[in-house]
Amino acid sequence: MKLRFVTAALLAGMTLLTVGCNKEKNEPETPTDPYLGYKNLDVKAGNVKEIAYLKANTDGEWVYYSLTKGVVEVTTATPTVSNWDVAFSRYHVKTNSGTSGKGQGGAVKTVETDFSNVATASVTASYTVDKLLNVSSFGGGKPGQSKISASPIFEVGHGEGFWNMLQSFGVVSSTIEKATKGIPNYENFTKEQKESIINGVIAKFKPSLIHNNGWLTMDYAQGAVAPTYKYNNWVYEIKTHDGKFAKIQLTDYKNQKNQTGYVTFKYALAKEDGKY
Repeated sequence: MKLRFVTAALLAGMTLLTVGCNKEKNEPETPTDPYLGYKNLDVKAGNVKEIAYLKANTDGEWVYYSLTKGVVEVTTATPTVSNWDVAFSRYHVKTNSGTSGKGQGGAVKTVETDFSNVATASVTASYTVDKLLNVSSFGGGKPGQSKISASPIFEVGHGEGFWNMLQSFGVVSSTIEKATKGIPNYENFTKEQKESIINGVIAKFKPSLIHNNGWLTMDYAQGAVAPTYKYNNWVYEIKTHDGKFAKIQLTDYKNQKNQTGYVTFKYALAKEDGKY
């Protein structure tokens, strides 16, 4: 009797264990694709589409986005698709144009911060195509510079705190030295002549960094290792890869957990009559 009871108990335990394992195996896995909810969209012209917290925080990786279909590719290499309209990599933005792509894209910045005030596409405007840009950053309080292909129209600006940091790290003096190195007989110029040349160099160099024309303005407080962010809320217009028109407004660079590199934006494609 005891043997039968023990055997029955063992069989019951094994059955429960098997059921438990099967249940565990059959449970649906949590999706690992952070772009799953941003793909296979169907955005119609004239409708406003809002995208929250698009992950674009991997260095060197671009998230290629179609304004009608959503995310179409994420890669560090040249995209294999051609139907993308805009792409994001941290705070940098691409359009399918110029040095970034073979499409008919480009961008212009309006003077509006109210999305609804841009009601009609600027079909006769001169849209700026992408270029190779020298970009500067001070991630972790360390200076860094790189060259990327991106839209100069969206490119972020910096505040006076960033300029002070450039000076403290010697970046400004290094730029001045490079600019004056090729001037014949510069060392024999008078103090006033040198100051005039230096001021001219700064007058060109500083506005390329210190401005708020971009969608985001970054700044640094003294001694800070992380920047502060100001969202300028400019409404931009872009041309799509196939030459159509859209308006777009980027409004955030952080997700719900305050992590950077998550872009929030809204956009609308122009209808046939040019109205948004």
